[in-house]
Amino acid sequence: MTTRSFLRRSFHHPCRLRQPRLSLLAFAVGAALLSGCQFPGGGRVDELNNLRGPTQDLTVELREGTNMAAAPSPDGRLIVFSAQGALWIIPREGGQARRITDWRVEPTAPVWSPDGRRIAFQNYAPEGNFHIWTISPDGRNLREHTAGPFDDREPAWLPDGSGLVFSSDRSGDGQYKIWRVDVNGGAPAQVTTGPGAESNPVVSPDGTRLAYVDGANVVTAPMGGGAPTVVAPGTAPAWTPDGSALVYQDAARQLVVGGAAVTTDEDVFPFPVRFLPDGRFLYTADGHIRIRDASGANPNDVAFRAELRLRRPDIRDGKDRNFDNVRPRQVKGISAPVLSPDGRSIAFVALNDVWTMRIGEAPVRLTDDPDRDVNPQWTANGQAVYFSYERNNAGQLAVDQVDVATRARTRLAAIPGRSMALPKLSPDGGRIAYTTLSGQLEIWNRAAGTFEVILPSVSTQVSTPQWTPDGQRIIVVDNERINNRFREGYNKLRVIDLATRTGTFYAVAPAPRQIAERDEGAAVLSPDGTRVAFIMDSRLYVIPVGPDGAPTGEARRVTEDIADLPSWGGDSRTILYKSAERVRTVRVDGSGTREIPVRLEYRQAVPEGRTVIRAGALWDGVASSLRQNVDIVIQGNRIVSVGPQTEHPAGVRVIDASGLTVMPGLIETHLHPLTLYQGGQFGQVAQLMLSYGITTAQSVGGPLHQSVEMREALEAGNLLGPRLFVSPPLWEGNRSSTTSRVPCARRSSPSSRSPRPSA
Repeated sequence: MTTRSFLRRSFHHPCRLRQPRLSLLAFAVGAALLSGCQFPGGGRVDELNNLRGPTQDLTVELREGTNMAAAPSPDGRLIVFSAQGALWIIPREGGQARRITDWRVEPTAPVWSPDGRRIAFQNYAPEGNFHIWTISPDGRNLREHTAGPFDDREPAWLPDGSGLVFSSDRSGDGQYKIWRVDVNGGAPAQVTTGPGAESNPVVSPDGTRLAYVDGANVVTAPMGGGAPTVVAPGTAPAWTPDGSALVYQDAARQLVVGGAAVTTDEDVFPFPVRFLPDGRFLYTADGHIRIRDASGANPNDVAFRAELRLRRPDIRDGKDRNFDNVRPRQVKGISAPVLSPDGRSIAFVALNDVWTMRIGEAPVRLTDDPDRDVNPQWTANGQAVYFSYERNNAGQLAVDQVDVATRARTRLAAIPGRSMALPKLSPDGGRIAYTTLSGQLEIWNRAAGTFEVILPSVSTQVSTPQWTPDGQRIIVVDNERINNRFREGYNKLRVIDLATRTGTFYAVAPAPRQIAERDEGAAVLSPDGTRVAFIMDSRLYVIPVGPDGAPTGEARRVTEDIADLPSWGGDSRTILYKSAERVRTVRVDGSGTREIPVRLEYRQAVPEGRTVIRAGALWDGVASSLRQNVDIVIQGNRIVSVGPQTEHPAGVRVIDASGLTVMPGLIETHLHPLTLYQGGQFGQVAQLMLSYGITTAQSVGGPLHQSVEMREALEAGNLLGPRLFVSPPLWEGNRSSTTSRVPCARRSSPSSRSPRPSA
């Protein structure tokens, strides 16, 4: 892959910066994140995030895009294209682009109406779904034509301009089908039925036939109904102007005209070609808008320039990361707190260790080592805490128990080469339910020393298993898939019958509302088995359930404040939860909210004294050549000098790297460290990263409280690994990816929508 191609795919677009001038990579990222800050026309910038402190206004000029879609007007004079979450119009010959949508819509897949008076597109609507919208070419008359908790995509006009066909899952049967809607009003109507994942519809010029994609094949069918005919494997079909044939993309995503591929090794974007009045067709590939003649020959690009005006924080003077702060700091990363059966103590993870705390007293450390400790639970008698632990199991998670009074430690379960995450003892204590990294539910029989697979999950993560009091069922939060096209669904209670190995999903509220996440504290069953506490809309809710685990009534909100990580006291009337950095308890009726202070501090671990790295060569990332035979002098955690090798006073630690080349630490920009430890091997992977020179990592999409806990543990030296920056949780909208770690509020990643056409 060329550098140019890499930049386009990784950072969404190459760009040329107007004053003030910054680096290409920095601005590619900045533009990708902040492109929604410009109103069409005018020069002002919209401040979506209420930036505080110094800011700077910047202009970025785009000349290429990733996954942008383009379409010509019926008269061939104009081209509309989508880039950076907006629609732009340029003359057919190319040139300066005019933006016609603002940040309030996020359009793609535009297509012009036959009369040229409207442009239809799919819009990622504020409620968190793709819907079909239209707009006038001058940016006026923005109108939504479909709505509801459905996914509506890939609009194409009927030849007479009276309506649109599109793909959707609004049939509610798990199938993705073709629908149509009248642009002058009325409810959408289903066009195709039966099983199948159908997409990319387009109507023939005479209006009699429909072409679309079904699974991996391009097919055609009569508009009035009838059996489809398979054309060929491929996607993104388009009718030729006379309706006699189709142009489409083959399995290698190359354009096929007349049955033969006419492109070779182009990065063709996943949209149909659009025909010009003179018979040529337009498409997007390799970051460009491109035109070929009717036979697919003679390609030429349409150059464009699109300006984004952005307001960004002025961080040229840097930000204080507390790198030199060695004073005591309050621990904020209180992870997985659980209330004891008697309601008088809590157990939690902080600084990579398990702690208990009598409410009102100081925390007591139960473990103290650099191996990963996660997901503590109380035994039924409240005398011990058990948890997943990384040591002495080939890097995989085993289950250990610590007696609170004596600190005696016992290994409850371990499986070579297999992790046991989110453990939960059965009511009689004889079994341990746990999940694997893939979300598979398994049970360990303590007497036999064996495990059995109970039921695979739908998603790659489920919550801590919850036993019903009779030990015959387990409740988890899993993701029930909505349709057969995308790996997304709603987080629901899933009750698993251990005798029949069957699972039943139960919604806690009408769609699109759902349980907020599938992390360890997503939902917990009360000890008496009558209620489930869970998080929805960032608030704590309780729903009544019957002996079989099925809900028997409506969910009721318990708290007004932000809530996470609920756990029950043994009385089944008290719930402990996290509210931002605070730990609180509340009665099940919403009364008696109580603050639980956790007075725990840590200090940043800073090496003592002076260390010298004696390097044979140094690449500093600035000079064009290596520096030979240098001493890198480190005082505490700062490099204080780099210079020629010299003698140093006695007592100075010298690291001999005379046969090596030293370079600045690398930064890993996309990491899921919690995924690593959930499946074990965290210590191994973290050390491997350090051995490859990765000294800083960015955690994305991880559980918030655990991410902060890990960051503090690394700062305190209680966990070995790269310096960690965290930006959780993952924002996905009302549909959660079955592979995500913490679904929350708005999808902003193509991982859950595959592929998400946005330049």
